[in-house]
Amino acid sequence: MKVSLGIDIGTTGIKAVAVDEAFRPLAYESAEQRQSFPQPGWCEQDPDEIYELSVYLIRRVLDRIGLKPGDLACIGLDHQGESCLVWDRETGRPVYPIITWQDRRMAAVSDEFGAVHGDRIRTLTGLRSDSYYSAWKIRWILDNIPDGQQRAQRGELLAGTINTWIFWKLSGGRAFVTDESSADVMMLCDPRVTGWNPWLLEQMNIPEVMLPEIRPCNSVLCVTSAEIFGAEVPVTCSLADCSAGIVASGAVSEGDLTVTYGTGSFMHLITGSRFVVPDEGLTSACSFATMTQKAYQLNGICYTAGSAVKWLKKGLGLFEDEAQTQALAQSVPDTNGVYFVPAINGLATPYWDQSARGAFIGLTAGATRAHLVRSVLESCALQVANCSRIMRSLSGVEISSINAMGGMTANDFLMQLQADLCGLRVNLPAQTEPCYGAACMACSGVGSGLAPDELKRINPPVRSFSPSMDEGERTRRIDNWLDAVRRTLDWHPANGQGGPYGKI
Repeated sequence: MKVSLGIDIGTTGIKAVAVDEAFRPLAYESAEQRQSFPQPGWCEQDPDEIYELSVYLIRRVLDRIGLKPGDLACIGLDHQGESCLVWDRETGRPVYPIITWQDRRMAAVSDEFGAVHGDRIRTLTGLRSDSYYSAWKIRWILDNIPDGQQRAQRGELLAGTINTWIFWKLSGGRAFVTDESSADVMMLCDPRVTGWNPWLLEQMNIPEVMLPEIRPCNSVLCVTSAEIFGAEVPVTCSLADCSAGIVASGAVSEGDLTVTYGTGSFMHLITGSRFVVPDEGLTSACSFATMTQKAYQLNGICYTAGSAVKWLKKGLGLFEDEAQTQALAQSVPDTNGVYFVPAINGLATPYWDQSARGAFIGLTAGATRAHLVRSVLESCALQVANCSRIMRSLSGVEISSINAMGGMTANDFLMQLQADLCGLRVNLPAQTEPCYGAACMACSGVGSGLAPDELKRINPPVRSFSPSMDEGERTRRIDNWLDAVRRTLDWHPANGQGGPYGKI
């Protein structure tokens, strides 16, 4: 039996899966890794811990199915995107911990840069000048270790996202590579052209010699060292985690919209072979690039979704179990005029207003616990519906359906409302784990896999929700909620004023 293995290096946990020749999952294993927060707004992780946990989980999965490393046909890997590190070429030791995608230490600097070069960054990279992206994290490390810039220019330091670090370690320091979907989130590339962009490197003062070679997502990224891993196994897939989730579900055709409902909501609309220059708070990126196909996506981000439900539970004590929210929402016919704006952590697409603050608007004495719960769930669906309207308008791409992933998809009320507010069928695929997508794409790297769009056939929806709301009602509800959102913008400006009307 030929077995491929996929590993997903997420933000708080790592998960591995073994997949057989028919692309059926054989066994999963997972473990949590630590995060540290040395200062407010900072977030770091231990590179060695992540590597050691990754190898440990691979061995655990193999033990579960009675195989050894030499029995593997291939390995695929996906990772948490923008998180990155710098290490010494000679010793292989990190010079600083991983700085994760949530880290905001370079927010002010990136905003200042964006005020001058923001339009060129957006049209060139599809991204915003934001500390979210790897380039700013590398810049900070080089500025804050002894002789960082000089060592980088001499070729003594290497930089990369977490996949590049794992490949370096698994290969015994022989492979220094990344893939196109991972390179694009570093804010150092034009997604339409393979390679590092000279203007971006000059602006960020990052020497190209410290950056990895860029390869297709399903190429041979490295071969594991027999001394380290126990066998020489080709690693033939590398993807950013959002791309791996898209591949897992097979939602890779133009017009496929994938929405992941987790702490926040993340939306990815496939625009096919066409790169759409983003506007209205969206970003664009390479979704994946195989040796024969390259696909692009438009992205929308909503910071708050599941975290608002957790706040209702832990912060307000409105229920004991999040599963109760469905029954509570369905116990009332509507929100009784209450709207919730999920700006607990500011607002992302389309506003990108870090000063916005969450609010219940429209409260009267008739509002009950059930109305508050329903308004929070409705806000999760409304923000996705608003982003999908913007995506459709900007791209000209007709959205075919929504592939829904994440823990909140267990809430039937939310999924049906999402179908109604978007006017689209919502599908829940059987396999949604990013590591499954990485394992399947790895097979194509050794000539035994399916094309990405064929995965939809072997991973059909296990449940679907069809829209039943008329267009007039849909428009009215979205527009009313947007009116509530506008009242929360610029709520806590940096000048210390208490709100849009100043201190009272």
